[in-house]
Amino acid sequence: MSIECLKVLHFDCCLHHGKRFANIICQRSFFMVIGIGQLLSILICGTAVTSGLLQEESVSIPTGQSFFAYVLLSVTFTFWLFWSIGRKSVLGLIKDHGWKYFVLALLDVEANYLVVKAYQFTSVTSVQLLDCVTIPTVLVLSRCLLRIRYRCSHLVGVVFCLIGASSLVLADHLTEKYQDGESSSNVLGNMLVLSGAVLYGISNVGQEMMVSRYGTLEYLGTYSFFACFISGTQFVILEREDVLAIKFCLRVVLYLVGFVLCLYLLMALMSYAMLKIGAMAVNLNLLSSDFFSLIVGIFVFRYKFHFLYFISFVLIIVGLIVYNLWPPRNDDICPPTETQGALDKTGADGEETVNKTSDDFRLCSTNETGNTAVAIETEQSVMISCNRSTFQSSDDIRETVASSRHLPVK
Repeated sequence: MSIECLKVLHFDCCLHHGKRFANIICQRSFFMVIGIGQLLSILICGTAVTSGLLQEESVSIPTGQSFFAYVLLSVTFTFWLFWSIGRKSVLGLIKDHGWKYFVLALLDVEANYLVVKAYQFTSVTSVQLLDCVTIPTVLVLSRCLLRIRYRCSHLVGVVFCLIGASSLVLADHLTEKYQDGESSSNVLGNMLVLSGAVLYGISNVGQEMMVSRYGTLEYLGTYSFFACFISGTQFVILEREDVLAIKFCLRVVLYLVGFVLCLYLLMALMSYAMLKIGAMAVNLNLLSSDFFSLIVGIFVFRYKFHFLYFISFVLIIVGLIVYNLWPPRNDDICPPTETQGALDKTGADGEETVNKTSDDFRLCSTNETGNTAVAIETEQSVMISCNRSTFQSSDDIRETVASSRHLPVK
């Protein structure tokens, strides 16, 4: 084969991969991953900035601040859940799997408390660095519990994001922003951060599992109720005297309101993000929150600027792009409907969704060719591929599902 032919083949191969890369980048789902993740990062930046402003006013009640956000979340989504499915249904789901929501709420509340508490014993630089332990925790748990298959490109994207986060920490060290009276070698503070990061990872993977199985409304309504109870109890026990010592003024109230609103929106959007892009992509996006916090801190707290801030942000965005070029595969979890007891709902595009409360079966999706995937969610998972025209009603679906598992038709 001549050199000219080899050059033509090489050019065609590069052109093909370039078109494929451009098609992936231009997909709406790709921009949704980046957009949702960065919106969450901006909200975390809002909580960080308002917390810093509260500390300047000698207000340090981390559990109390979170408690008000949980109350607002519970008032919104718990009442919405009661209105949507009824009191008996809510009590039934709490009886069936309410303990799972209680555990997730406990993990989330304690993770928040441990990480915020660590600032009293170690430097912010150490907290930023050790908090990245959440990512390998989510990576391992997603592979083991959610059976998500990762490619080499996903691992490369994770490495880029971690290098970007490390650049932020290095910039903090070079600007000596957090070295006044703080000890970065304090073992207690480092252990608190590590414990909180691991709890965050477990909570995030558990949240993705529950949202994927039961939907965002049930998760937020039940989770916020238990989190409100847990954080309120802890608030009364640990921070009762701190609240009495606060000198309330208009600035303090505005900072508290800002923190509560940012955390409320963050927790409300987080469950939606877990359902759409997954726990791993969410945590990689959240690494850029430190960048936004530092940029705002330059104007609010008079932080020193360093060029590594922008380099770190670029590395994190590049890591996110590489990670999301090929979404991780997960064939075990089907996206749920918004309300759990819905049967025979047909959308405007003709797609039929069947979701039974007892999880006997779920009709997941219909592709462009008319093939329908039916997932059996009992003790084993069975996937059936069949033509949509075969089914005339939901009874036909039940018969096909039952025959595949040798079960009586209900």
